[in-house]
Amino acid sequence: MMIIHIVKLLTKLYTILDEFTRQMVKNKTPVRDEFEKLASISGSQLQQPCYGFLTYTMSLELDDEEETTKKKKKKIDKKDPKKV
Repeated sequence: MMIIHIVKLLTKLYTILDEFTRQMVKNKTPVRDEFEKLASISGSQLQQPCYGFLTYTMSLELDDEEETTKKKKKKIDKKDPKKV
């Protein structure tokens, strides 16, 4: 359950950064140093941990799916051993 909340927060963060950037480009607002620093930090320090986190959660989901399939297969084999 906690993983879902983290993913939602990351999605909100990147959505806000995206919208902020679009508004700056649309209004032709000069880029301030603070924004450059924020964009740099989000690209360098936040991106790699996010990808690592997403890869980890995806591997957990795949492992869960594999275990579920194995359990279902064992149940089928126990019910009717002739159908192997």
